[in-house]
Amino acid sequence: MFRTVVYIGEDAELFSRLAGQLQCEGYELQRASLPTACIEDLLSRWFRVLILDVDITTWPGLDFLRRIKQRDACVPVVVLGDDRGHSLTSIGVARQNGCERWICRSRLDPAEFGKVIGDAFRRLEHWKADLQGISERARRNELSSSLL
Repeated sequence: MFRTVVYIGEDAELFSRLAGQLQCEGYELQRASLPTACIEDLLSRWFRVLILDVDITTWPGLDFLRRIKQRDACVPVVVLGDDRGHSLTSIGVARQNGCERWICRSRLDPAEFGKVIGDAFRRLEHWKADLQGISERARRNELSSSLL
């Protein structure tokens, strides 16, 4: 199973904490600190789960979320935000743009965070299985139509 997660953000200390916790749970956490330079690379390599720190100084985080979801609506994105700098409106905008979960950094429990990432992977696997089932049914319908 491909279990690579990418952290998009500038906080090296937070990255280290998350990497340690996620590694214990069988995930590899990679870091991308310049979203303007990495969006194409991120989506071309099709990482399974992204962690986006919306307080990136080089790019508005919610705009970056929107761009990710425009390119690949299926990639789960867990958003980390500062509970002081974001309103319920920001959280609502993030959810409307496809945010998997919004987690305040000040209340981040690394053990609980591993469960959030695991849930994102499980939902992605269910979605993939559903798509494979739909494709298989379409192929069978196509085959039976061509035999008639």
